[in-house]
Amino acid sequence: DDFENREFWARAELMVVLQEDWFDGQEVDTAIEDSSKFFPIRILKQVARYPYKSNTAILATHTLNFGEPLGPGTEMSAVLLTWPEFLSPQNSTVYIGDGTTVNLYVLLPIYDIERRFAMEHGSEALIERLRASGVIDVFDPFRSSVVE
Repeated sequence: DDFENREFWARAELMVVLQEDWFDGQEVDTAIEDSSKFFPIRILKQVARYPYKSNTAILATHTLNFGEPLGPGTEMSAVLLTWPEFLSPQNSTVYIGDGTTVNLYVLLPIYDIERRFAMEHGSEALIERLRASGVIDVFDPFRSSVVE
């Protein structure tokens, strides 16, 4: 209720952009049984439920800490919501015929040190580092940290 222009921020669609070979030719349905491949979808679902469970909103530049590794083989334990850079800014918000606004966000896995960096210096500073490292948009839980 304390958001200015509340209607603009009321709805969002979340996405993860997976590397082309993420499922190694498997169908998504069979990958559900393989948690080593399905965890980005599980994270997506958890973030989508977060506003309802916590009675809050999520916006671009927010970070969510899971407090444990997001999935097998990664030490990343948080995600960053950001506007999709593969879309132009005017296409990151969709206006539906009934006047509803829907914002499109990409989930990026991040290390706890990166989350703490974003909290101290602002998420935009972290996004700039991710962009400079060429890791913006793609859900890559195995990349190196952009924060030392």
